[in-house]
Amino acid sequence: MLASLGAITCLMDGDIGQVARAPGGIDFVQALLREVAAGVAHAWRPLSDSFKSQVLSLLTDRASTLTTSMYRDMKAGYRVEADQIIGDLVSRAAANGVGTPLLSTVMVRLKVYEQARDDKRGH
Repeated sequence: MLASLGAITCLMDGDIGQVARAPGGIDFVQALLREVAAGVAHAWRPLSDSFKSQVLSLLTDRASTLTTSMYRDMKAGYRVEADQIIGDLVSRAAANGVGTPLLSTVMVRLKVYEQARDDKRGH
């Protein structure tokens, strides 16, 4: 749930409702959730259908203003937990032979953010 929510808001630079209302937004969320579920299933155990339905409903709510602290930190110019949240899932999925093109795209976005942040700070 956290990885999905963070991935959606950080990559799309908006809250859940904004993404859901955008053309193609719900399709993107569904594809990302399938990818996350596959990664989790191979790294740990399959998610229940009821849990996946609940998460899909939450992450496609057109009226939602839901974001994550990672997104809010990114917007404020703070450090983000890219490696701990998204990177860990990407690594575990890769170790189990599961492709994660969308999550990998999110990692690129977060790494670009981190580089720009560090450049501004002179690191």
